[in-house]
Amino acid sequence: MNFSYTVAPAGQSTRDSGDPLGLRAVATRIARDLVPGLTQTTTMTSGYSLLCLGLQVAHSLNSVGRAISADDAFLRFETWWVLAQVGAGCDTRLPGTRRARQVLEAMVRSGSVDLDVSRLLRHQLSTGLWGSYRRSAEHFGLILRHGGGRGTKPTVFRLAGPGCGDDLAAAARMAITGGGAVQLAARLREGVVDTERISGICVGDAPTARELKILTACIQAVDKTAGSPLRNLHRSYERAGNHLSLSTPHMAELTPLQRRALRAARELRSILTEIEPDFRAYITEGAKIEVTKKWLRDRDLSLFNEWDLLADMERLRRHCLDLGVTRGIREHHAAVCERRGSTPWERGDTDDVKRPEAFDEPRFALPSAKALFDEGVSP
Repeated sequence: MNFSYTVAPAGQSTRDSGDPLGLRAVATRIARDLVPGLTQTTTMTSGYSLLCLGLQVAHSLNSVGRAISADDAFLRFETWWVLAQVGAGCDTRLPGTRRARQVLEAMVRSGSVDLDVSRLLRHQLSTGLWGSYRRSAEHFGLILRHGGGRGTKPTVFRLAGPGCGDDLAAAARMAITGGGAVQLAARLREGVVDTERISGICVGDAPTARELKILTACIQAVDKTAGSPLRNLHRSYERAGNHLSLSTPHMAELTPLQRRALRAARELRSILTEIEPDFRAYITEGAKIEVTKKWLRDRDLSLFNEWDLLADMERLRRHCLDLGVTRGIREHHAAVCERRGSTPWERGDTDDVKRPEAFDEPRFALPSAKALFDEGVSP
């Protein structure tokens, strides 16, 4: 699912989020049980391959006698790769392409750019390739924590052995270099690149057959230990003609935990789509909230007990039944904002993030699973 943010007003401790009811965060927890190992951002096989290759190159650059950390070296690799794709006119869905065009324009003017100061994103390690795929790559055994290291940065991770991380890095290197003797670490060692050092690297996002085979095998190995939940979703996907959404899976096709997660996901989506657009229209357009007390009474909130959402749901329903639906939703929203340290939405505010059109229903990482299945990953 997607979130939107506005800039924090002066004096506030947090930014205002596009989750006015405070119910969306639990969608991530439900998704972990419905689609284990995937997130809303893990939509490309090549994302896993590039993460593995980037980690390999990062530790190569961080070898004895080098002054660059593995974290900074990984960012060098990612920036170089996106610059190479954009410069060659190849499509990539990795973040940072807009900034990459600006960096390429600077390269034309000056002849070269410093990768360590030409980052593509403000917080690139957490919002770029590493942040998007690290958790999932660890879940599927592609990368491992080194020596019991703590934290979430490249420094504390190494590639898993043959059959997973090492092989996926090798497949990515083959895809990038075409089997030629291109020394990626050598291109990045100085941290300064010119047109020559990013030339000839036009790969795009489409995975090779080898990448698909390796990633499928790694996912299968982990999936089997949990009752094959991703294999179950792949069967649903195939039965539905290569389609996957909350309405696609049959309960009989899922593990017991997936069944509970699917019921909770469907109910959470129902509640959000019934209440949140109305609340947004009430704030920005002065519209009436149409939700009824009867509809709220009929909700089966026990479905959320497993994901620590029951108390919040019951609080919302109690506010509405005791105070009236409109006032109850406003009181609940105010309480959510107080916990966040942000300012409650006020009627008459027409900020784009608060409009009904900004509402985006949670999809529980199912589009990510479908995207990988569409590419040919078949657990």
